[in-house]
Amino acid sequence: MLESQELPDIPKSRNVVRMYSTLGDFESIEVVDKWYRLAKRYPEKVIYGYTKRWQEKSFLPSLNKLRKLPNVILRASIDNSTGNAPNNWTIAGILESDSIKKLKNKRSYICKFSKNKITCDKCRICFRKNLEDIAVFFPAH
Repeated sequence: MLESQELPDIPKSRNVVRMYSTLGDFESIEVVDKWYRLAKRYPEKVIYGYTKRWQEKSFLPSLNKLRKLPNVILRASIDNSTGNAPNNWTIAGILESDSIKKLKNKRSYICKFSKNKITCDKCRICFRKNLEDIAVFFPAH
């Protein structure tokens, strides 16, 4: 379990890394802090991810600290059960009928991965720092 160990090093061949979790989201604040240390250790790597832990006030200080790193893109994962993310967070989620209503005049993008066989490496919206203000929605599959 990640609680008792550091995250592994990032291979030299990887320039972009998605934050992962065996449970689908950060298991604990300690795991968020481990990703922070890993991102600090590799400032030349882009590290991105999505989380619903923004809903838990105890997680927010560590999540915001992680998000502020220049090589990290962390989006608030939303759905019908989460409500709206904090104003300073960019969102991502499954495309639902009311998803566009949640945007309130913000830029958004609907992922075309499965529809047009565009790969994440070609699109790059989710992990380009200059595009991190764009809300991303993924079609249900």
